[in-house]
Amino acid sequence: MGEGMATKQQLLTRVRQERAAWEALVHEVGEDRMAQPGSLGDWTFKDTVAHLTAWAQYDQIHKLEAARRGETITSVPGTTGWDVEQINLWIYSTHRYETLQAILQQSRDLWDRMEELIDALPEQDLTELGRFTWMEGLALGTVVSDFMGHFHDDHEPLIRAWLAAGPTR
Repeated sequence: MGEGMATKQQLLTRVRQERAAWEALVHEVGEDRMAQPGSLGDWTFKDTVAHLTAWAQYDQIHKLEAARRGETITSVPGTTGWDVEQINLWIYSTHRYETLQAILQQSRDLWDRMEELIDALPEQDLTELGRFTWMEGLALGTVVSDFMGHFHDDHEPLIRAWLAAGPTR
């Protein structure tokens, strides 16, 4: 286990804490406001939830599942050669007409799956640096921190500012 690398139990605890914080944010936004634009540019909060869920599914869950199956991965299926903006547009256009309830359920399912996969993987698979070549020297457990860090650094401040501005008319 690398210096400062979280243990399996610490990863599970972090996922549970982050999920509770996420669910509190979803509750704070409230269903009435989820269809209003502005939480991420012109996107609604529903669009933002779909975006975050899809990225986590296509990146973090994809990696955890590959590790569980003992497979090698090279890229997110179907996106080879795409840049981030192309993937974001694809996610937006794929999920924009889904119902709010479907999007929220996908988010809940993501958290369930992340916890389930972390729990199912051996500690060594999660914490050993370089165990999976496709992790480029990092420990697999860093995918959890990457997901949470991206949300807290890039999305949460925008969502909080949108919330603080109050509802749009």
